[in-house]
Amino acid sequence: DPQGALTDLAALYDAGKEVGALLRELSALVRDLLLRKVAPTGGEALLTGNFDEATLRSLSPLLPQQRLLAMLSLLQQTAADLPRSSNRRTDAEVCLIRLCDESLDGTTAGLAARLEKLEALVGSGASFAAPSAPRAEEAPRPAPEQKAAPAPPPADAPSAPREEDLPPFDLPEKKVPEPAPRPVRRRVESSAAPQAPAPPVGEDFWPALVKAVKGSVPPGPYSFLSNPSAVTGTVDGVVLTLWVDTDFTKNMLHRESVTGPLLQAAEIRLGRTGLRAAFIVGKPPEAPSAPPSAPAEQPEESEPEHDNLDDLLALGKQFEDFIVEE
Repeated sequence: DPQGALTDLAALYDAGKEVGALLRELSALVRDLLLRKVAPTGGEALLTGNFDEATLRSLSPLLPQQRLLAMLSLLQQTAADLPRSSNRRTDAEVCLIRLCDESLDGTTAGLAARLEKLEALVGSGASFAAPSAPRAEEAPRPAPEQKAAPAPPPADAPSAPREEDLPPFDLPEKKVPEPAPRPVRRRVESSAAPQAPAPPVGEDFWPALVKAVKGSVPPGPYSFLSNPSAVTGTVDGVVLTLWVDTDFTKNMLHRESVTGPLLQAAEIRLGRTGLRAAFIVGKPPEAPSAPPSAPAEQPEESEPEHDNLDDLLALGKQFEDFIVEE
């Protein structure tokens, strides 16, 4: 009921309800319903205790497990994006509309929930036959015209020759055309020049890649990508590894809207195809440092080193009130 949900949200908002708190309370309710399905006997101690048993018991049969997972993911994502939102009420309204209509949820969790609902309908024996188009009323067919019977031949007319009285004859032999020969396909070896090797990956690879996907990645995840202390990327073969600082950062970036533009930009920059993304919580291994080079040989006669004390003495002589002694 999107209209009822938006009306309730407007009433709560006008009464001073903070939309972030409202989404967090809805998230807690969905979490309790999910725990009751996952652990129906031993999950009572894990519930928040904010909702009475009658409410949980009435809502639990209406929402399957996959649908609850999709709703919980949407609520948490919207609540996490509120601090960076320009209109928090609008974001909350969009979230409620997507919660009411599962066909608007195009995420992996939303598709899995719709697939589970379809499987349940198929298991219950529901029929999915497409409605047949209404048949147009057939116009009555006209009655066939009655042909007049042929007039009998006159008595003195010559009779038609009988088949046995006709002379024998041979039918001309029909020539069957021979099938045209099938063309022989020969494999032609490509004479194209080999592809040039991909350019080496330097230290500026990741900053340039982050700059290239600006505008293609949603603003929320991009704020994590552009933070060097939160995430950095390396390439090893066909794997683009994103090293993140926490699991929360990994959950913010582990989605198609982020990895898709990153992989596309990396393939263009490296001149490769078939790259895939991987996530690791931690810091990337440091590259081995180059061995220290041997010190250059000093000439036998070198100029004496500059002494800063000489500068201080020369500066003190310019002022009468300062006395500088060695």
